[in-house]
Amino acid sequence: MTKVLPKSILKERVTNINKPSVATGYNNGITQEQFVSEVFRNEQARPNFTLIETGITAGGATQALSYQLNNKAVQVISTVTVANDGVLLPKAVKYMTIKVVNKDAANDLTVYPVIGQYMDGVINDSVIIAPNENVTFIADTNSNWVSII
Repeated sequence: MTKVLPKSILKERVTNINKPSVATGYNNGITQEQFVSEVFRNEQARPNFTLIETGITAGGATQALSYQLNNKAVQVISTVTVANDGVLLPKAVKYMTIKVVNKDAANDLTVYPVIGQYMDGVINDSVIIAPNENVTFIADTNSNWVSII
């Protein structure tokens, strides 16, 4: 399970965007600037990226039992009943961007990709979001979510 990393790791993640992944063998062949430009261009083209979903309660403590999120740009998780209860991101679509906010005051939230997809290049991996924190997820392929703290 992947723990949320400090912001200092962000530069390394962005630097490694166009390097092949050991897990997927994927190499997108574009520069960091092109990737970021494409993300913003595609966000503006999708009307659902301006919507917010609130009042979500996280599901069970496994990927299979987690609550399935929709594709709205901001997902606010109000309740994490038991520490590490989870949510599933929607199926990755290249350049899709989703911010997940954990508004629960006490419990960590676990965020998974759809079963069979990747989180930060690792199949079915997860990211933990501490109480009152948030993480932005960007799909750099149609099967991999990159977490940005």
